[in-house]
Amino acid sequence: MKKRGSALIIALLIMATVGGIVFGIGRLFFLNQNIASLYENSVIAYYAAESGIEEGMLRYRYDKNSQLPNPYDEDKMMRSNVSDANSVDMLNRDVVISTSKLDTKYYDLNMNYLADVYGDDINNDGALSLPELANSDYDKIYWLEQDEAIKIDVTNIVAANNSDIKLYVQADKTQCSDKLYFESKVTSTVMGELKEIKAVLWPSDKSTLNLEGYVKLFESNRNDNPKTYRINNLLGEIRSISTAAPFSGQTELYLKPIGCGAKIGMFATISDVQIASPYTTIHSVGHFGGVTRTLIANIDRQSGTLYDIYDFVIYQYGNAPSGSSSFFLTNPTIVPQPVF
Repeated sequence: MKKRGSALIIALLIMATVGGIVFGIGRLFFLNQNIASLYENSVIAYYAAESGIEEGMLRYRYDKNSQLPNPYDEDKMMRSNVSDANSVDMLNRDVVISTSKLDTKYYDLNMNYLADVYGDDINNDGALSLPELANSDYDKIYWLEQDEAIKIDVTNIVAANNSDIKLYVQADKTQCSDKLYFESKVTSTVMGELKEIKAVLWPSDKSTLNLEGYVKLFESNRNDNPKTYRINNLLGEIRSISTAAPFSGQTELYLKPIGCGAKIGMFATISDVQIASPYTTIHSVGHFGGVTRTLIANIDRQSGTLYDIYDFVIYQYGNAPSGSSSFFLTNPTIVPQPVF
């Protein structure tokens, strides 16, 4: 009897072991199948996002100042159904993911070029300060090499009544502090005609006499080394050296440091007016089968060069929390990787 009882226990243990192995193999099979499905859906979502990038680049090609939405709202995206070209909706970012259908391909597109400041807002407060300009980590994209020119669209500034540009500059070398000269030029429509007004920006103090065709760069009351200079109303100062009427219509500002390089920072004198940044950002999000792929492309507005496109993957998103403004929802897994 004891032997028969032992055999029954051994048989039960063997059955439990075999059952556990079968269960484990089955679970691994379904898990692998789910991963394969997610990967396949991820590829489809990627191509949906790529379609959005292509649309953004096409819009940029035909209108350098194109923005979506227009008028621009950073909290919204334009949704396009890849399967239905006539299906276009404008959605708030916090409902973009929660309204996606798992069996339909979408891409959501947002593109802009205007920013609060032309410069490196290191503390991300939406403003630019002199300490940020003097910071050694100031983004190199806002440094100009000697005799390197930049052209900035300031139409948005001119269109705002009583708005002008506050300019901060700092030489890239201490020995250049008192020799920081800039060639400057503004092209704009003046009384119906395209006009060009040139001026030289030069470091001075308030006791220096005015020279025709020159605009003073006033030294800021700081102990920066190299020195930091500013002009509170750049467009007005340049225009004041001419008898021309106020600028209007499409207006562009050219700046070129002479003798040495310089850090540049500028912003509108009215806080709610934005200035053109050095690049246009295209933000495209593709959706399919519970997976989203986000592609972000930056285009250099000066040269038209496309910077690296960055790719983000989000698996298994959920519904947006009520009142949430978060774009990446429900603890997603985000894997950034440069595409090329």
